Amino acid sequence: MENRENASLLISEFSLRHMTFDSQHFCDGSAGKIHTSFGYVVRGSTHITTGNVSLDLAEGSFFFLPEGIRYRSEWVGAPRIEYYMLHMLLTPQEKQKYMPSEIKALSGQETLQIIRRIEAELKAGGVEQFSAVGRLYALCASAIPLLTPWKDHHDNPALSKAIEYIKENFDRDFTMAELAKHCFLSESRLYHLFKDELNTSPLQLRNEIRVNKAVSMIKLGRNNTRDILIETGFSSASYFRKIFKEQTGMSFSEYDKLMTR
Repeated sequence: MENRENASLLISEFSLRHMTFDSQHFCDGSAGKIHTSFGYVVRGSTHITTGNVSLDLAEGSFFFLPEGIRYRSEWVGAPRIEYYMLHMLLTPQEKQKYMPSEIKALSGQETLQIIRRIEAELKAGGVEQFSAVGRLYALCASAIPLLTPWKDHHDNPALSKAIEYIKENFDRDFTMAELAKHCFLSESRLYHLFKDELNTSPLQLRNEIRVNKAVSMIKLGRNNTRDILIETGFSSASYFRKIFKEQTGMSFSEYDKLMTR
């Protein structure tokens, strides 16, 4: 008996732009973005404004801008500004819109190293470009679950507020009571809102973000369990390994071996 699984590429094309400017730079995207983009601030800072979202991004920030939005960005830096933009065209079935946002769980040197490896592999050409595409897909797979769909923002402001709180505090052991108070909801109402809208719980979402952070570290060779626990917020190694296997389908050691072959 033959078992066949088919998959189509979700990204029809992508490019990486490495931008540098002296002290100040202004970008007018008021005509609307053509691409879906992920960006990384290497030096300096930027203020990005869209129709309903403003982002203030410092050095080390990894961020997302969906296609189609109109925006303006103002960059400042001393002595210079430096940033990366990963632009991609998604296939029609994948054009689900997400909110422009900073992806704090993936902000930091680990993501910068991934982007720089993609840059080096694209420059090398040949078969190295396959590695670049693989790293891009892996980065997207870690980043997209952390984004907030547009509908969450418009239809359930309390849910959007809760999601943003979890993203910003994923490495803390906050309680349901603390989260509910932040959103001006009862714990019961908050729990049912997550189940009804996202088919998950606040703590499950936090664990998903933590595991994505751990995966990002492992891919860069940062596989020391103690470091992972510190940066992800897991309280114990045994609990981390349990949740890691539940979400990835592989044990921590199996995944680590796969990434370091």
